[in-house]
Amino acid sequence: MKALFATITLIVTMSMGLFAQNPGDEILKQANNYYNIQALDIAIELYRDVLLVDNSLEAKTKLADSYRLNYQYEKAEYWYRILLNETELEPKQQLHFAQVLQSLGKYEESKKYFLEYGKTDPWGNTLAKGIDAREMLENTNNNFSINLLAVNSTGSDFCGQSYGKGIVFCSNGDFSSEEKMRSPKNPSKRSFVSVYYTEKDETGVQLLPTKIKGKINSQFNDGPICFTNGGSKAIFTRNAFFNGKKMVSTDGTLTLSIYEAELTEDGKWENIVPFTHNSREFSVAHPSLSLDGNTLYFASNMPGGKGGMDIYMCSKIDTIWSRPINLEEINTPGNEVFPTIHSDNTLYFSSNGQAGLGGLDIYSSRRVGGKWKKPKNLGVPLNSNYDDFGVIMRDDKTAGFFSSNRPGGVGSDDVYYFSLKDGKGDDVVSIAEVSGKWTSNLETTDMTLNDRLGMSKVYFNPGDFEILPEAKQELDKIALFLQKNPAMGVSLNAHTSSKGDDYVNEKISMQRAEAAKTYLTTKEIDPDRIQTMGWGENKLLNKCQNGVDCPNELHEINERLVVKLSASEPVNMDRLIFPVVTSVAVQPPTPNPTANQGKGKLKKVKEMISPVDETTSRKTIVLRPADRFDGSDFMEMENDTVFLDEVSFKYRVFIGPYDQVSNDIFYNFAELNTETKKKYTDKGGFVILGPYDTIEEAERFQVLAKERGAKKPKINVYHNDIKVDLSTKRLKRLGVF
Repeated sequence: MKALFATITLIVTMSMGLFAQNPGDEILKQANNYYNIQALDIAIELYRDVLLVDNSLEAKTKLADSYRLNYQYEKAEYWYRILLNETELEPKQQLHFAQVLQSLGKYEESKKYFLEYGKTDPWGNTLAKGIDAREMLENTNNNFSINLLAVNSTGSDFCGQSYGKGIVFCSNGDFSSEEKMRSPKNPSKRSFVSVYYTEKDETGVQLLPTKIKGKINSQFNDGPICFTNGGSKAIFTRNAFFNGKKMVSTDGTLTLSIYEAELTEDGKWENIVPFTHNSREFSVAHPSLSLDGNTLYFASNMPGGKGGMDIYMCSKIDTIWSRPINLEEINTPGNEVFPTIHSDNTLYFSSNGQAGLGGLDIYSSRRVGGKWKKPKNLGVPLNSNYDDFGVIMRDDKTAGFFSSNRPGGVGSDDVYYFSLKDGKGDDVVSIAEVSGKWTSNLETTDMTLNDRLGMSKVYFNPGDFEILPEAKQELDKIALFLQKNPAMGVSLNAHTSSKGDDYVNEKISMQRAEAAKTYLTTKEIDPDRIQTMGWGENKLLNKCQNGVDCPNELHEINERLVVKLSASEPVNMDRLIFPVVTSVAVQPPTPNPTANQGKGKLKKVKEMISPVDETTSRKTIVLRPADRFDGSDFMEMENDTVFLDEVSFKYRVFIGPYDQVSNDIFYNFAELNTETKKKYTDKGGFVILGPYDTIEEAERFQVLAKERGAKKPKINVYHNDIKVDLSTKRLKRLGVF
């Protein structure tokens, strides 16, 4: 979560003598310079370069801290554990390691290191209490449902709020087109944060966000923003840049400052004026105005505070803002940021210094008798063990926005919409009113979409659920419909004929529906918009039930995938967009093993059937050792016929081959925090991840490896630590998983 300190460091070109007599020392010096001014992306690369030529303890320490400060917690954990194996952690390192572990959900180990730090600083004991209170916080009965907004990009999107007929939010994403908005990028090459606005068109489709008009956005970071009650003035955060001049601190940092703007008659924000308490030596950020516009709350790391960032408030006296007052009752040695003052004078803010779930948690407090009450953690689902911040509630507190970098989002930070449910679990306020995005409470209608979408029949091979190329063409029509109607969802209903076992048919039909859903998610369709149902042979369209002799043509009629519309509220059919498509009739696949000999097809047909032991009626399988060396130190094995239900398979992910597995390559994958080793074979060097007990876990790390640049990571199958000649595809056909 990089929205916390969007400072900029202005760097002098690196020395040409990096690779002089002591290259490791020179690179380490440069890395420390970048680290000291919080240019963490650059520092991380340089520390990794140091470790290619020098086993530097300082480089490892700073690399762990850099990943933590850059909110890359899994990588940070990896390097803190490297330090644990080589040295005793200092108190501050114990604190930082505990915070990383808490954010990763490793609570008991986190508590251990909080308590260790608590021996030198009582704050550690306070943070350890958050571990004990976790169960209570996770069961907080605030009855909110949460939903991702449609405006999120693969960049950092945060601090959304209602404005005009739409939404204002901050982002460093690329909204020049829908494709670029959803395309992954290199985070280190993203543009600066700007303030964006978006609304829906007359058909309810969310428009691409555009930068807010006027001079609020600059060439550096801009936002978050708040508005006066009448909407004629705005107060916003920006890097310290005014009238074309940078106000750089003595250490070369372009800190954060607060500015004011006025709305002109032509709808543009002009007349930018700096906040009187800005300073080039510290940050002043995240403003929030009271309803009457006379009290300003903000976050700052100005001298004299209690920790990193503290929350301050000041009052307007005539046209002058009073000196900022530190809210001592709620500030901690950690960071308190993103304050929001509600219309009922409840203060919402985020903190990583209170007893919470981990990362930044959202809290509330009220001022009673001249003092702020002890902050209340809002619990889940608004809070998680990741960073949760930027909350803004409606006046009636039934709905609002917040931001988070929790898993399941689109980018590094995402804007979420939350709404209060009534006693029946229904949303009081529909998300569709705000963002055009799907809600989680959609119900299936009676409307069948197959014909309206121009779909031909979706075929599967008998007894299988693999999506065939012909089926993808038909499913693409569903994806296009959902892209054009972002507030709608669909229900995928898979049916089979009565051929085969009733129970198996039910399971196969469910797997077919799920396979279709999985394919649609590859088209960037939110999985929450797709319901699945496997009916098996329970809803036959003709008389061909069990015991009735029917020709294949009649059985085939019952094999079908029915697509129905889902919606959270009555559907206005005139508002739905049905893309114009051309449909080509697709014939069912006709297996012809003889014609496919020598092309690999016959082998697939045979592999679907496993031999059966006649005495026990149990499936058997022949395990053969892999026919080539895989780089692992495993003993040889003979062919072995075993019962399939007794085999315990394990799985490893192989990455490579490389001519040389350098430290840089190895650590790139080792930082996934999984068992990792490197081996050399006659094919080259490999990085090996695992072993894993389930194929799902292996596939998860296979995907993560691809995200880190592995071109074709392969999953290999093992039995008793011996690689066997079995593919994961064959195991799926045999029903192992």
